[in-house]
Amino acid sequence: MIEQAFVPEIIEETGACSWCEEDFETEELSKDADGDPICSECYCDNFHFTCCRCRSCGAVEDQHNYVVVFDPTEHEVPRGVYRVIAAPYYCQPITGGGWLFSHALERVADVSVDMSGEDYPVGHLCIECQRVVIEAAVLHDWEHGGAAVG
Repeated sequence: MIEQAFVPEIIEETGACSWCEEDFETEELSKDADGDPICSECYCDNFHFTCCRCRSCGAVEDQHNYVVVFDPTEHEVPRGVYRVIAAPYYCQPITGGGWLFSHALERVADVSVDMSGEDYPVGHLCIECQRVVIEAAVLHDWEHGGAAVG
């Protein structure tokens, strides 16, 4: 009797992702909006973003605090790290390239060597990397006698 009560719990915690149908482990278990099981990879791909500095998943609500411009020719905004100060800050048509609105962005730092723009011309930073980049920019400004980025 104890084994039968335990078996459904194991089945609920292992099985296939309802999105990609791949098997997942218990520690990867999440639920989508409908309550269906979703593996960590699908959850990250669909409900998070990949940080261009540490390559980990970041929460979508943190995605639009800062943008990292890798390819200035793509968006006509110089290469750098920018704080988003107004919305909307970008436009993305259904087809073709998009653009950034320079009036909605404030440049705060240079792109560092640990940031990767190999996938996209513009990247985003997770909340932890936002803190690291801004602290480094403030320290750099302070050491060189400039106004600190606030």
